[in-house]
Amino acid sequence: MGALHFPLLLAATLLFSLSSVALTAYEEAAIALRQKLAFEHHHHPTDHALKDALYSDPNNFTGNWVGPDVCAYNGVFCVPSLHNETESAVATLDMNAADVAGYLPKEIGLMRDLAVLHLNSNRFCGVIPEEIRNMTELYEFDASNNRFVGPFPAAVLGVPKLSYLDIRFNDFDGPIPPELFLKPYDAIFLNNNRFTSGIPETIGKSRATVIVLANNELGGCIPRSIGDAAATLDQFTFTNNSLTGCLPVEMGLLTNATVFDVSGNALTGAIPRTLAGLSRVEQLDLSRNMFTGDVPRDICQLPALANLSVSYNFFTREDAACSALDRSMNESFHDEANCMGQSRPAQRNAGECTPVVNHPVDCTKGSKISDKSHNQETTDLHKCISRIHHRTPEHEKHNLCVLVTGALGGRFDHEAANINVLYLFSDMRIILLSDDCLIRLLPKTHRHELYIESSVEGPHCGLFPVGAPSTNTTTTGLKWNLSESKMRFGSMISTSNIVQSEKVTVQSDADLLWTISLRNLA
Repeated sequence: MGALHFPLLLAATLLFSLSSVALTAYEEAAIALRQKLAFEHHHHPTDHALKDALYSDPNNFTGNWVGPDVCAYNGVFCVPSLHNETESAVATLDMNAADVAGYLPKEIGLMRDLAVLHLNSNRFCGVIPEEIRNMTELYEFDASNNRFVGPFPAAVLGVPKLSYLDIRFNDFDGPIPPELFLKPYDAIFLNNNRFTSGIPETIGKSRATVIVLANNELGGCIPRSIGDAAATLDQFTFTNNSLTGCLPVEMGLLTNATVFDVSGNALTGAIPRTLAGLSRVEQLDLSRNMFTGDVPRDICQLPALANLSVSYNFFTREDAACSALDRSMNESFHDEANCMGQSRPAQRNAGECTPVVNHPVDCTKGSKISDKSHNQETTDLHKCISRIHHRTPEHEKHNLCVLVTGALGGRFDHEAANINVLYLFSDMRIILLSDDCLIRLLPKTHRHELYIESSVEGPHCGLFPVGAPSTNTTTTGLKWNLSESKMRFGSMISTSNIVQSEKVTVQSDADLLWTISLRNLA
C-alpha cells in the first residue's frame, strides 16, 4: 500500500466503547464453520451479518449484496486470500457516505484478511465490537462521522497492523488511553468527540505524522514530552480543547511540523522564543487564547510560513516584520482583537485588556526538578520540606503553611518519619493529613490559639508529648482541660478529648503534637 498523503489545511476539513460481549469459543467455531461452508458455496457470512445489522439503507447501498459473487458487492474489493491463494478474500470494505444506519456485528472480526475498513459518514451507533482485534491484516480503520458512543474503543489498540485510525465526529468520551501513542500509527484522528482528562504524557512517544485532537474537552496542559515526537510529527491540531498553561518551550523542537494549531484554548504567557525553530511550519495558528507580551520577529519570519494567526489574544505589540505580513501574505495574517492600541486596526478596548495585561503569566517560573535520590539518609518528605525551608526567606516562614496529604494511615515507620519532620523543622507550620485526622506540632516557644472550623474539624482531639515529657501544660476550650498538668508516655497523655469551643488555647513547657479528627464530607 502506498504512502498516505494528507491535505495541508486540516483545520478546515478534519475539523462506543460500551463493553461488547465477546464471542464464546463455541460461537466462533460455529461462525467459522458457517464461513467455510459459505465460501464453498461462494457466499460471505460477514457481509451478510453486516447487512442484517442495518436497519436503514435509504440509498440501497447493500441492494446487490446477494448471490455468490461477493467481490461484486458495492464497496467490496477482493484479492487472493493470504491463507489460500485459490480463494478470494475481501481486502477492502468501503462504505463511506452510504448513509446506512445500524451497528457493527461481532462477526466483523472474522474478516481477518481485511486491510481497509471505511465506514465514514453513516449512522452506525452502539459499540465497536471487541472482535475487531481479530482483524490481523487491518491497516486502515475509518469510523468517522457516525454515532458511536462510550469510552475510547480500546479494542482497536489490539489490532496488530493498524496504521491509520480515524474515529472523529462521534460521541466517544472519557480519557484518551496513554497506550494509543505507543502504537506505531501513522495518523490519529480523534477530533470532535467528548474526550476529557488531558493529553497523555505519552504523546511524545508517538511516531504519527498527523495527530488531530481538536474539538474535545481535554483540558490541562500540553505535555512537555511533545518535543520528543519531533522526528515524525508533521501536522497537529489541538483546537478548542480548554487547554491551559503555557506553551512548552519543547514545542520549538518540532522542526518537521508543517501545521501547528493550538487555537481556541486558554493558553497563557508569552510565545516561547524557541518557536523560531519551526523551520517547516506553513500554518501557525495561536489565535483565541490568552497570550500576552509581544509577537516576536522570529515567528513572523519563519521561512515556510504561509498562514499566521495571533488574533483574539492580549498581545501588546508586534515586530514590524509581523505588520509587514499584511501586505506579503494576502490576507493570511491575522492580528485583530489584541491590545496593541492604535498601532494596529480592530484592537480590544482598554477595559478588556487591562485586567489581563496588568497580570501577565511568567512562564519561566515553572517547577524545577531536583534529583536527590542519591541521598538515602533522609525521606522524600524531608527532602521536600528542606527545599522549601531553604528557599523561603526567614521573615516569611511564620506565614507559611505546608499541607502534606497522605502522610498518615500507612506503615507506622513511615508515619513516625513524617512526624519526625515536624520536629526537624519546628519553625515551620506543617500539617500532616489523612482521610480522618490531621497532626501538627505545637512548639513550646509559643502560646497557641487554635481556631476550630467545626464544619470540617472535630470534635475528637488529643495532645501528647513526643521526645520529652511535659511538666506543665494548660489548655482551654476542651471538654477535659489540662491545668498545669504533667504528661509523658508511661503516664498520662491527653487522648480522646473533645473540642467544645471555636478557640482552643494550649501552652506547655514541652513540644506537643496536636491531633484532631476530620469530618467525612463525601
